[in-house]
Amino acid sequence: MKYFRGVSIFFLLAVAIGFVGVATSRTTIAEDTAGLSWVDMVIPEIGRIKYITAGEFTAGGSKTNFPCTATESYTRGSSSASGVDTTAYGCVLPIDGASFDIANNAVVPYGSKYAQKLKDDTLDRLTYFPARNSSRIAVISNSYNFFYGGTPTLYLVDDWRSTYTIFSVDSYHNVTRQPARPYDFVLKYANGDPVSVNSNGASFSTNGEWMLIGIPGKSHALIDMDTKVVVPFAQYIDSSYALYSAVSNDGKYVAITKPHDSFRVYDTSRCQAQSGEMMSKDCESRDVLPLLKQYLNSNEVYIGDMNFIGAGSALEFKTRWLDADNVTWHYALLKMRLQGVEVSKYLAMGDSFSSGEGAFDYVEATDMFVSDEEYNVCHVSRKSYPYLLQEDLRADWFHSVACSGSESKDVSYPDSVGQYMVLGNPKSKFELIGGEDAEKAAYASAKSAYYIDNMRPGYVPQNTFVAKEHPNIATMSMGGNDIAFADIIKSCIFHGVNINQTCFSSREERESKANEIDQKISAWAHNFVDIKNSLSGSDPKLYVIGYPKIMSTDLRMRCGLNVPFDDAERLYTDMMVDYLNTAVKVAADAAGVRYVDVTDAFSNPSDQRLCSGKPEVAVNGLDVRSAVGACASEKAPEAIVCPNSFHPNELGQGLMAKAIAYRTTDLTQTMPQNSNSMAELVDKRMSFVGDVAITLQNHRITYQKDIAPALIAKGEKIQINIPKSNDDLPAKSGTSANITSHSTPLDLGQLPIASDITIMGEVTLPTDIETGYHRLIISYTDIANNTIEKYTYFYAVQSREDWDGDGIANGSDPCVLSLQSGIDQDEDGIDDACDGEYVKSARTDSAEGVSSGNSGTVSKTPTSSAQIQTHSLSLPGSNDADSVFQNPATITPLAFAKQPNVAATVSDQLHANLGNDKIPIWFAWGVGVALAIVALSGLLLKRAKS
Repeated sequence: MKYFRGVSIFFLLAVAIGFVGVATSRTTIAEDTAGLSWVDMVIPEIGRIKYITAGEFTAGGSKTNFPCTATESYTRGSSSASGVDTTAYGCVLPIDGASFDIANNAVVPYGSKYAQKLKDDTLDRLTYFPARNSSRIAVISNSYNFFYGGTPTLYLVDDWRSTYTIFSVDSYHNVTRQPARPYDFVLKYANGDPVSVNSNGASFSTNGEWMLIGIPGKSHALIDMDTKVVVPFAQYIDSSYALYSAVSNDGKYVAITKPHDSFRVYDTSRCQAQSGEMMSKDCESRDVLPLLKQYLNSNEVYIGDMNFIGAGSALEFKTRWLDADNVTWHYALLKMRLQGVEVSKYLAMGDSFSSGEGAFDYVEATDMFVSDEEYNVCHVSRKSYPYLLQEDLRADWFHSVACSGSESKDVSYPDSVGQYMVLGNPKSKFELIGGEDAEKAAYASAKSAYYIDNMRPGYVPQNTFVAKEHPNIATMSMGGNDIAFADIIKSCIFHGVNINQTCFSSREERESKANEIDQKISAWAHNFVDIKNSLSGSDPKLYVIGYPKIMSTDLRMRCGLNVPFDDAERLYTDMMVDYLNTAVKVAADAAGVRYVDVTDAFSNPSDQRLCSGKPEVAVNGLDVRSAVGACASEKAPEAIVCPNSFHPNELGQGLMAKAIAYRTTDLTQTMPQNSNSMAELVDKRMSFVGDVAITLQNHRITYQKDIAPALIAKGEKIQINIPKSNDDLPAKSGTSANITSHSTPLDLGQLPIASDITIMGEVTLPTDIETGYHRLIISYTDIANNTIEKYTYFYAVQSREDWDGDGIANGSDPCVLSLQSGIDQDEDGIDDACDGEYVKSARTDSAEGVSSGNSGTVSKTPTSSAQIQTHSLSLPGSNDADSVFQNPATITPLAFAKQPNVAATVSDQLHANLGNDKIPIWFAWGVGVALAIVALSGLLLKRAKS
């Protein structure tokens, strides 16, 4: 396996690998001052990361420098008129939005099992070279010209999804995609003739911004994938052996190894005048092979797959060398880096748990609302854990660009910054000038420089700041908003005034959520890889922070008025956080970045979660306040629940900072090796879903927040707008989109699907729908028979003037979304049922009811164990947990036998927590043991006296 070479989650699903830490024995050949370039006369540091096997050294697939990272199974249609789909196994490389089968030139989009073969009937003998974790693909026509003739010509594609949009499906279900528009670039001479290329030594930088290609008889050249500027930097190396190569993310450094001869690093910023078109500029270079031979004490040293880290300050590569006995071969992954002291630069990224939503004391520029078209509600708090970590870290440079509400797309957006600012639903806005979207995007792109230079979050994708500043330390939390976690919490609270229904009470609902989380793992892993590869320094560090558990699951403790969850919901929410955290960890482990577990940050050593019985807790409760817009801070309109609800407060952020500092040794721990932690997810799935059977096959689930209004009055028209997505296949012929409301299914009608898969139109919200939160689902079937489901949440209000229908106008209502309790224990003028800063937990002696202090509660009646569905828990009979999840998006059900030590079901846990009587079982056990000890002591004493 190639270390940190665009590692995908699909690699982890193919083979389980053990965790191997960075070797402690690291040798520095000589001390010297910090070098300015790889070609300067400075001895670099060389160290061993880990030993590898001979098979790992040669692994990689059919194209040198484009190693596959997994052997993935997928469906490619039938091979006969039988119509039965066949399963193929391809050596795949992760690209943006899909896996790429290197040998068969096919893409397998995430969430689908069907391969889609890329073709172009206008060109002959095509070979495809995808950029890892990128949307870019290089195509060479007339391959193998020494057999067939023709000029091998290079074509570049900037976005494969928007280029290959002509779909065809034969009668055997085989899907192909052909380009609908011209290629973005063709390598030609000034006179228009194509340049003859050779793919030996071709490679991409890890960020996909630079491509290396050979021009026989002339040069090796770099191509800037943005500007398409060609830089011939070195004499062409004619070799019958495979040339391994790597390009740094800024295009400054190129490394090429010629077997038996050299391992040369080029500095493309130090070049001579060019002698002719496509001729080499003879950039300065240095052969580091002699250093390796000295370090390894061997005259036979060979280099394999290699990769620059970040901007090029370190180079990792596979190597094999002959032992002094001239018989034994050794294999290892080595790392070479420049010496010198690095400036510490710390960048905080992520969502509301990173920004500090709920801790208040927000940076002014991130807490302002002028109009619907001009606001910033990122809510970056000076009390957030990044600021607290910085107090001890004392990095030379620090900024937080985390933003409340951020999803994965707000970290890494597939299109330009300008397009993100216009079409990407950014979390911060300014008034755009222009008519068409293209004009607005051009204006936004020019305007973006101000926000980037001033480190203003929310306006541009967060990785824009990474690319500009190249920090060497980064922290981020991400994933909760991708699965609508905040909306799930709100929907559990506001099922409806007359709805006494438990969230996630059905197995199908839990499986659907688990499958949705599974489908995000690859995207998260790619995001983490992209960010780490953009960090600077020889030891870049990305810490992925999990989510803390916010509610106690000790069901003897009652929740306060502003935490209206029933007992089962507390347990299910707890297990969903577990499942989400484990999925994020799987992605982090796959990417080779460090996952930081803060699950128990609020409960260890003292439980300060909601419903814990403590007078001071670490989390805000429900904050609705007494009138529309009357939240504690500025916010965008129609934020139905104040955003600080159920977020860590100042105490919580402090506890998170302590947990992170402890588990990362103050952000100094190095990154781990890539590893497979998928087995952990299997265990969590058992706890959350109840089993590992997959009943929702080929079911793609996507949360899209703004496809419909967040607040809709009964009887109103619902305006639905689902834009085109390059990730989706066309809809099946004659198919319409079904519009339903959940959790009690309610058919709202159908809408047509345009040829570009946009769905626009309106349906009417029935007048008899329950007041409260609902899930709006838009579903259809695509040409590959996948069920596509896009959803959002909305609040059905009784009327625009009286949201909760209690007869009190919003402007005068103590709680605009729920029944008021009439209690104000902290005497702040806000009813406790919707006061986020008031949390009252009290222990009761009974499983039913509430404490006298909470007698006015409006929370649902606690659910008994008998009311909760009992799960049938069965696990694999073998330890081959990796086979359970063959693909995060489409999981094949397997037959399982029982396995001992299964986690308790929700009903078991309710029974264990509540007991069958008023005496806690642990107390009974303790008394029994104490009495036994007393009796035994008395017996021994009596015998001694006799």
